[in-house]
Amino acid sequence: MALVPIGRGRGSWLAAAVVVVLAFQSRVASATVLEVRIGSSSDDAEQLPSTVMHLASTDLELVEDGGAQVVGMRWAGIQIPQGATITNAWIQFSCKESGANATDLVFEAEAADDAAPFDTTAGDISARARTAVSVRWVPGPWTAGDAGAAQRSPDLEELIEAVVNRPGWVPGQALAIIVHGTGRRTAWAWEGRPDSAALLHIEYDGEPPPPPSSPIALYAGYYDTHHPDNTQPKPDPWRGSPGVVFVGTSDPDGGWDSSCLLLGNLTDVELTDVVVTVDIADEHFALWGTNSIPARGMLILAQTGFENFDGSDSNEAGCPTCDPSWCLTRVSSTVPEITVRIGSTITRYFDRDQVLNTRGVDAAGCPYTGGRNDESESWTLVPGDANTAGASDLASPTAVEFAAPTPNPTRSSVMFRFQVPVAGNVQLGMYDVAGRLVRSCLDGWYEPGTYLKGLDLTGVQPGVYFGILRVRGVVARRSFAVRR
Repeated sequence: MALVPIGRGRGSWLAAAVVVVLAFQSRVASATVLEVRIGSSSDDAEQLPSTVMHLASTDLELVEDGGAQVVGMRWAGIQIPQGATITNAWIQFSCKESGANATDLVFEAEAADDAAPFDTTAGDISARARTAVSVRWVPGPWTAGDAGAAQRSPDLEELIEAVVNRPGWVPGQALAIIVHGTGRRTAWAWEGRPDSAALLHIEYDGEPPPPPSSPIALYAGYYDTHHPDNTQPKPDPWRGSPGVVFVGTSDPDGGWDSSCLLLGNLTDVELTDVVVTVDIADEHFALWGTNSIPARGMLILAQTGFENFDGSDSNEAGCPTCDPSWCLTRVSSTVPEITVRIGSTITRYFDRDQVLNTRGVDAAGCPYTGGRNDESESWTLVPGDANTAGASDLASPTAVEFAAPTPNPTRSSVMFRFQVPVAGNVQLGMYDVAGRLVRSCLDGWYEPGTYLKGLDLTGVQPGVYFGILRVRGVVARRSFAVRR
């Protein structure tokens, strides 16, 4: 998978002959070295003297621009163990404009376990809590185009250590540095030149945490076409989608009112002898038989007869004749248990969000609206239980994965599969060869896991396009062709 910086116009990443990796982790002597570059417009920001936030600037004025402003920088996906000893840390800036006036800067770290992206709320940077320690920097002159020792901050190890030593710090979270002071040095921001945005360098004692590992990804959803009120998004992909093996039978009218499961094969080999069962209290669902999942393919399991996998009906609150107060007083806390056997390997999954039994009520009637509500819910990742019987030699996915789009070439739709190694904002879009956004596929906060997303290509002209994925400071692209 190629990891490349995204440019803003023609001749940026597309014409680049060199692939630039935005984050890496390696061992140097007895220390582990981590480098992460700013990865989005919400990760570097300026707060003007009026407290108005500016997230779209092409540069970062450190710090005077019509008055003394406050600058914030955030790096996501910091894979450092809690309590690690930081031996060295600095920020490497790239100079956009030459400057030699007297400048005196103060660096502080945000006192947060997982720093949130910057937003447009007035005073967003100055309102954030700071660590007790700070670092002063009186930089010498800067020359436009330079990104060397003169543009490198002093050692910030105390600031970084103050964050990763917090009790709530977990590897993969984000940290932010806040800068204020007097004078002016002008660095490139992510909006202006992504491959020159501020780079955070950290050295620490200890081994990096291992990457996540899982042979399959399991998702729970609910597909409902019976209830017309308050319509909700349906699970996508579904029957007929590319790469899907579908087991299920629609109702006589072609509709559905079904809990459903999706098993994504994360390996490059076909998985055979796959058996799945679901237990919701005393309800046992086991009518899907033995199946196979193609390499990098999907298996979807739904009702195999009229409403015989309707998890919402395993709860009494919300039935057509129920007292509406039951939606609050008779909510079930039963967590569905999914058992997946692949050959001799058995893994148990627990649907703790209760997607399969619609949050412990019959969601067609809860909340009570006077009608029958659409119970549909999109695919939601279900974590596996650490207590797994048997041993598996299935290949595990890489820390960040963006699979080749399918089908390729395609005509009417395309399917993207990607992995989020740590919680954070994820953006996925379709771009043409000039780097212009053709269609946005998703832009939102995702928890760790592997996800599937389909994109409708109706009206798209034939040609070569790119799926561009941004995950916590890392950017990846995959090409595909559209034919008519």
